[in-house]
Amino acid sequence: MSIFDSAEESQRKVNEQSASHALSIATGLALPVTAQSVPLSAIRSRYEIRGILLFFCYVIGAVLVVFAAGSGNDPNAFRRSMAWLALAAIGGAVAFYLIKGWIKRHTAYVDPRVSVEVGPDGVAICSPAGEHRIAFDAVEASLTSYTHKDSVHFLGLKLETALGMQALEDGYYTGGRNAAAAIVQGMARAREVRERKKIEGIGS
Repeated sequence: MSIFDSAEESQRKVNEQSASHALSIATGLALPVTAQSVPLSAIRSRYEIRGILLFFCYVIGAVLVVFAAGSGNDPNAFRRSMAWLALAAIGGAVAFYLIKGWIKRHTAYVDPRVSVEVGPDGVAICSPAGEHRIAFDAVEASLTSYTHKDSVHFLGLKLETALGMQALEDGYYTGGRNAAAAIVQGMARAREVRERKKIEGIGS
């Protein structure tokens, strides 16, 4: 199924908006566009920093709650603040293990050492296992995007290759979104040529 089509109307509209955003990105790009898979160390450090920030925010929030519970002239304030402190410590331990598991899940990544080059005729995928090329009209991919309010923003592509599915996004490839946008543009042009030939065939 083409990235420009979908069985569901709602998903088709999302795909159309995402593809439109991709085409606007591709307009300013000069071919060839390349993307290189991100090393594991970069992925791990990214999520470790996020995990530390999340835990730091939790600690600050717990301290503020304990301080608020222990303030005032209430004779039971100290006892109440200790109870809150114990709850905060338990919550902190749970949060620590949850964040640790979250980091582990998101860093279970192996750098495939893949480079993707998008040229005028198709996509070249290079890896230690070799190189293979895909013409734009033979590309199998699905769009990835996120929706904010009423706007759909293009993130990249899930690209089917001989190496398996590649998440061609900035999170996993340096220059991933630009390369994905260039692929969408190539697929759109290939589709236009195919439709033109079909119309010419009917008219002849």
